[in-house]
Amino acid sequence: MIGEYNLQIKNRLINRGENDKDDCRIRSIRMLPDGNILLLDESNLKLKKLDISYNVVSHCDIFPLSDSSSWIDVCYIGNDRAVVCCDNGRIQYVNVLGKMKLDHDVKLDHNCLALACHGDTLYASGGDAIYTYTIHCQGKHLLYNIKVTDPLFSSRIAISDDGERIYIANGTEGLITIDNKGNCLFTLKPDTWYLISDVCVVGDGTLLLLDGLASVHQVEYSGKQVLGTVVDQSYILSVPTSLCFDRQRCRLIVSTKGRNIVYVFMLQHHNSELTYWMSEINN
Repeated sequence: MIGEYNLQIKNRLINRGENDKDDCRIRSIRMLPDGNILLLDESNLKLKKLDISYNVVSHCDIFPLSDSSSWIDVCYIGNDRAVVCCDNGRIQYVNVLGKMKLDHDVKLDHNCLALACHGDTLYASGGDAIYTYTIHCQGKHLLYNIKVTDPLFSSRIAISDDGERIYIANGTEGLITIDNKGNCLFTLKPDTWYLISDVCVVGDGTLLLLDGLASVHQVEYSGKQVLGTVVDQSYILSVPTSLCFDRQRCRLIVSTKGRNIVYVFMLQHHNSELTYWMSEINN
C-alpha cells in the first residue's frame, strides 16, 4: 500500500542529440535487464539506448515508412534483442547489445499497436484484439477481443512476472485484466480516470497506470483495487506517451510529447511514506 507523498523537483537537463534533425518525441520507453533504457524517437526515426544517467549511448535508424504509418511501440524479448512495431503490422527486430543494429523484419497480417513479451511468448495488440506469437512471430493465436473505444488508440500491454495475468490499458474503458488463457478477470474503470494510455508492472505486487491527463495511478496485482495516485497532472507538463519502472533503482520514468524530455521520479521508502524526487531529463 502506498502512503503520503512528498514531491520535489531535483533538476532539469537539456541535451538534444547532435545527429537529431528534430526534437526527440518519445513514443515508447522500456527498461532493459541491465538497467539501460530503450526509447522510440518517432520524430527522428530512431531507436535510442540510454544509460543509467539518461545519456544516449547508442542508436539505430529505423526505416522511414512510405505511407502514413507510424512506429509506435518497442519491447525487449530477451537474448539482447528488441522488437519495434509499426501500426501497419511491420515488426522490426533489433540487436541491442553494445552498438545497436537492425536485424530482420516481419510483416503481420493485422495492425500492431503495442507489444509485450513474457518468456517465449510475444503479445501483440491489433487494436481490437490481443494476439500471441512465438518470439519469432510464428504461431498466431487470438487471445482476447477488445472493445474498441478509439481506432487510433493503442492498447498497451503489460504481463505479470509469473505470466499468469495480462494487463491491457484500454483508453476510456480503463484497465482490463485477463489471464493467459484469454479469460477476462476484471475491468477497472474509476470515474476519476481519463484515457488510460500505458501500464507497467512494478514487481512488488502492484501496477502503475498512466492516463491521458498526465497522472500515474497505482493498482494492486489483481487489477481490482486502486491504491492511490502516485503523480498528478501538475508535475508533468506535456502530453504523456509511455511509462516504465526501473526496479534496480526504484525509479518511475514517464515520456511525453514534450521536446527532448523524460520525467524521472525517484522513489524512496521512508517509514510508512514514499518520498519522490522528480527530474526532467533531456535524452
